[in-house]
Amino acid sequence: ESRRPVWIEDVQRDADFPRAPLLERAGLQSACGFPLIVSGEVAAVLEVFSAEPRPYEQSTVEVSATFGNHIGQFIQRIAAETELSSALVQLRQSNQVKDRFISIASHELKTPMTGILGWVGLLKKHDDPALREEALGWIEESARTQARLIEDILDSARIREGKVVLRQEDTDLSSVVATAVRVVTSAAEQRGVRIRLRADGPAP
Repeated sequence: ESRRPVWIEDVQRDADFPRAPLLERAGLQSACGFPLIVSGEVAAVLEVFSAEPRPYEQSTVEVSATFGNHIGQFIQRIAAETELSSALVQLRQSNQVKDRFISIASHELKTPMTGILGWVGLLKKHDDPALREEALGWIEESARTQARLIEDILDSARIREGKVVLRQEDTDLSSVVATAVRVVTSAAEQRGVRIRLRADGPAP
């Protein structure tokens, strides 16, 4: 309570010192207790005993108090280093997640752009009204896909800020697959690859 060292000349006779059979059996008599201050609070009390009664010694009290201060500072430094280490681990993990997100986002954004460029290339080579109509449909779909991806990236920022609102809805997987096929069709045809999609019906 005093936050200062306490000197007891004889623990066997001191009315304020609790009876301790272990001390009696060990024959310990004088005691000096000093607090360990960690972050401004008393974290523990260290006690030093002697085997014979000893009068108050200022030098012993000062050495004990200095020792206690050093231990308290050491505990505080270890706690700070542990907290810093934990923060560094969290930062490293956060950076890894961010790098992975950027990698995935870049890949996903590139896919519809590849489809758009592929169809544009075909339109430049062929002046076919039917092809033009089909190409414009795919280009529009790819552009919408890219717009949705950009919106997803913005959503990720909203998630980090706690501002996102989730809405669940049923999705037809057949349409998802059909959209993916449309995105890569032009690039596949340029490489002599033909993709055929068979969907027997909605697959919610």
